[in-house]
Formats: sequence, C-alpha cells, structure tokens
Amino acid sequence: MIMAITLITNDKIQNAHLNGLLKDRFSYVGFHTSSDELSFDRILELYTVDILLFANDIKEMSMINSMIKNVLMNSSLKPKVVFLANDLAQTQKKATSICEDLIDLIDYYIIENSKESKIISRLMKLLSFNDKERKGAIEGDVNPVNARSMQQQVLDTMPMNFFWKDRHSVYQGCNLPFAKIAGISNPEEIIGETDYDMPWPKDEADFFVSCDRNIMESGNSEIGLVEPMSGTDGVEHWVETSKIPLRNDLQEIDGVIGAFLDVTEKVKLQEENIKKEKLNVLAQVAGGVAHDINNCLTIVLGFTDIALKGKMDPSKHMRAFERINLAGKKALQIGKKLMAFTKEEHTFMSILDLEEFFDSNIPIFNVGLKMNVDFEIADDIAKVIFDSSMLYQVLNNIIANAKQANEQEKKFVISMHQKHIESNEIENLKCGDYILIECRDFAGGMKDTVLENIFQPYFTTKSEGNGLGLASCKKIMEMQNGHIDATTELGVGTIFSLYIPVATVENSKKYIQFTKELVKGEGLILFSEDDPNLSLVNMDLIAEIGFTVIGYPSAEELLLDEANIEKACAVVTDFKFEDGMYNGLDLLNNLKSKRKNLPIILLSSYIDEVGAIEQFDYGLQKPLDIQKLSQVLAHLLNKRSF
Repeated sequence: MIMAITLITNDKIQNAHLNGLLKDRFSYVGFHTSSDELSFDRILELYTVDILLFANDIKEMSMINSMIKNVLMNSSLKPKVVFLANDLAQTQKKATSICEDLIDLIDYYIIENSKESKIISRLMKLLSFNDKERKGAIEGDVNPVNARSMQQQVLDTMPMNFFWKDRHSVYQGCNLPFAKIAGISNPEEIIGETDYDMPWPKDEADFFVSCDRNIMESGNSEIGLVEPMSGTDGVEHWVETSKIPLRNDLQEIDGVIGAFLDVTEKVKLQEENIKKEKLNVLAQVAGGVAHDINNCLTIVLGFTDIALKGKMDPSKHMRAFERINLAGKKALQIGKKLMAFTKEEHTFMSILDLEEFFDSNIPIFNVGLKMNVDFEIADDIAKVIFDSSMLYQVLNNIIANAKQANEQEKKFVISMHQKHIESNEIENLKCGDYILIECRDFAGGMKDTVLENIFQPYFTTKSEGNGLGLASCKKIMEMQNGHIDATTELGVGTIFSLYIPVATVENSKKYIQFTKELVKGEGLILFSEDDPNLSLVNMDLIAEIGFTVIGYPSAEELLLDEANIEKACAVVTDFKFEDGMYNGLDLLNNLKSKRKNLPIILLSSYIDEVGAIEQFDYGLQKPLDIQKLSQVLAHLLNKRSF
C-alpha cells in the first residue's frame, strides 16, 4: 500500500503498470475495475475487502491456540502439536500482514478528516455483508450517521488496546479494551480526558505524557516498549506499547496514536524461569565453591592441628607455613572472584605501571599455570589507573581458560599498546586514551554460539567450573572504567582485548602508585573492626611499622572515645559492623564534623553503597596489605609521593 501511495497524482494512480498489478492483486474478490485509473479511495476500499476476506483468521488463531493447550494437557495427543503449530504459524503470518495493512488504514482514516465519514462508512458497511454482497457494497452509499459507531465497532473487536491523543496529550478516542483498563464503560467518555484523569498514579501519567512529548517533538516512533501500568484493579500490569506520531495533510504532527498488549503473564513467567534457573545454578556454584574452600581449610587446619599437638618436626615449620600461606591465598582468590561478580561497586584502584606488573607476574603465570606466556610491549607505555590484584585475577582467568580449552597447547601471547577511543566507538567506554592489552591463545577457538555467552554469569562449557570466571572479568573491567571483549577463529584461537584507562595528571591526583617499600611512621591510629581475631592481627601489623594502635569493635564505641579522637593522627575502619547501628560512612561523617582534616582510611572487602569509597581519604581492600597501608599513611600524613 505504501508503494501505491507514493505513485498518486491528483488522487489517481497514473502508473499503468501499477494499475495492472493492482487489478491482478484484487481480481480474486470478484471485482474488476472498469476504469484505467484507480483512485486512492478505491485502493483503500479494495484493501478493506482483502482484509475482510481473512477476518476470521484472527479468530482461527485463538481457536488453534486453545487446541494446542488442550493437546499439551493430553500426552497421547502431543504428536498433533506439530500440525497445529504449522497451522498457527501460517495463520499468524497472514494475520500479521492483515494487521499491518489495517494499521495503515486506521492511520489514514484518522488523518484524512475530510474523507473519514465516506471511507469509514464503506469499511463498516462491508463488515456487515457476506462475501456475495461485498461487491455491491463497494459501490454503495452508507448513512454517515452510522459511520462513527461502525468505526468504533471495528476498533472494539480488535485484540489490542488502541488510543489516540491530540498535540496536548488530550485523548480523542480509544477502543473498548482500553476503556475497560481506564475504568470507563464507554470509549466516548475518554474524549477530552488526560492521563492525569486516568486511574494510574501521577508518576506513570508523567511518564506517558513525557513519552508523547518526545514522540511529537522528534517525529520518531516507539515500538515494543515494555512498561508497567496500574489498572483499576489496583494491580500493576506489564504492557508492550507502541506509539507513532499522528500527522495531518501537511505532514504536521498533531498528536500520537498508540496500541498496547497486556504482557503481564509473559513477564511473570520469564521472571519465574529466571528465578528457577538462578536457584539451580547457585546450588551448583555453592557446591563448587564449598568444595574449593574446604580443600584450602583442610590444608590450613591439618598443619595447624599437627603443630598445636607438638608433633611437627621444627625443621618442617617453615614449609608448613608456606603451604598454609598458599592455601589462604587460594581461598582469598575464590572469595575475590565471587565478590567481584556480586558487588555493585569496586573502586580500590591505584596508579599501575604495567611493564613492572607483567615483569613480576608473567613468571608466576608460567609456573603456576604451566604455560609459555610471551610478552610483547610497545615503547613508552603510559601508566594506568587500575587495581593490580584485580588485573592479576582477570589475566589469570583468561590464561586458565585457554589451558583448560586445550591442555596440549601451552603457547600464549600478551601484547600491549596505547590506543585512543572516540566517543561511541565502544559501548559504555568514554572517549580518551587507553592501554589495549591483547591476550591471544592458540587453543582452537570457539563457536559463535559460545562466544555470544562467554561473559554471561554461570555459563560454562566445561564439565568442571562454575561459570563465574569470565563473568567476573567483565564485572571487574566495567567497575574500574575499562572494557573487555573477545574475538575468535574456530580451529585457531581466541583474542581477549582489555581496555584500561591511562593515568592522566588530573585523574592521578587521588591515587598512589604502590611499590614494595614498607614505610615506617609514628603516631596514634584508631582502628575499628568487629571481628576480634582479625582486629588483633591487623593491629599487630600496624604496630610493627611504628604506630600506636587502639582497637574498637564498633563505630559507636570509637565515637565515644573523644579524648583519643583529638590525639589520633589517622583512623582505619571497616565499612560493615555486624551488630552496630553505624557503618563506616556514618563514622566518617561524625568524625569529619569533629575534625575535618583527620585522615580516615577505609579497609573493607564489600561496599554496598554507591559512591561511598570516594568519600574516604583512601580506600584499601581486605585482607590488609601492610606495605600499601604504610604508603597511604605516609602519603596522607607526610604528603609523600609514591
């Protein structure tokens, strides 16, 4: 129909070839045009006949749907589903085409006010005739008094909710299904009303009016938008809405026309399926994590039990401590992987020299993962802003995946160079300079269906594994303002690309480039931690670098010690306290109100308040790295640069 409209001149179809096609198109209805030229009105009438000849198909779809439901409830009839499904698919395809034409027709009827009565009346008259009478009806006249009611009858029988508004978002009409949702008995009652007169809350009305305004100002349609809507039953429904701008003869936008379907049951079913899937996967993940943690604890408890009973040869103490330390680090990595995936915020970043990082860690990758990692670096690589322990975890996951994909192929190449990214070049990545780290394996690549899902939580193709490795990599990169993606060639290998923001003069001011130096100091440190055993260990570590330390099991108890607050040179605190009313942020705000310049350092593993870390003078991640804390204290107390 759109093609026909574009070839109209003075309301006539002047193209002889198109005239012939249209005549052939509609010859099966038993109506042949007598003139050489088809008017636009006549084309609309013929399309109306075409639609009406298949009107029962929509009812047929509903019947077939019901039949399928009955068949599915009877196992002996299930083989018939295939045939019913084929019928439904054909009917759906036909009905979709019909609906598209009908929407064009309705759009035309509403816009062409001068012709509305004439064309709508003919459409409605056709609805009331049988097939044999339709030919005569095309050339007949209909009383225009009945045209509006007949138009409404057609709209009321549509299986969707229709409405249209003027340029001020005032309703000009709707069909009966929409009227029921709006809590009115007659569609005519909606004329002159606005969304603020409807039963939905003000915030929803604001949203609907805002959408109308955006459509009218931009001239763009919104198709398939799923959004909540409150009904007269007081229950929130989910609807799939489409809105298009309404134009007049001069193609000026005069309002909007919309249609929506209630998809509440569909949304609920999707949510239930997601919940069930998550519960099943979480059960598997919990089992795998518990197994790995138990292995680590067995080593720790085994050696400590032997030592406590006095049965360990003193010459083996150092070796036992080394194994306990390795087991603890492995348990720590498992915890970090889970935390990186679950946390909404994780910004324990620092200035990082990538060349030094790789010089230190590539030997560890080679020995620990038994791989041959080659490192290629461009000249003059800038420093970056990133958490070194998180970068280690990302790279370790990627290399470990390559090893698991092909145990025999040990070659792995890491290359690095600087790259400028323009706005919108990579989704969710800001314009600026980045270091691009490309991690290339030769493990045989993967299928496209696997590549599409590798960053999805719990997705795994291995018999062993919890599917959190690459998901946590993506989470880490996003939380630290970076990006990760992958390309693959089946039969060859895969390249993971990491984009890490370059450290500039501006963004480097609040970060420290940590070294291996242990800096001594002096003064009073107030330390707040609710775990007594962890508190003792950390207080001893801080005391070893020269500070006097006083511990508190909660933020409230620390705040009561006003005398030592005045004497303290710094405060180190956790964020969460099990039995306390205050968290670390509450402690920060209270202390800053008393001593604005008192340095307050956050030491935590989990932060559930967005933007909280940035409010502290510095943030470090548990477990305590005493070298890093010593450098932070030196930086804050002595303004020493690192």
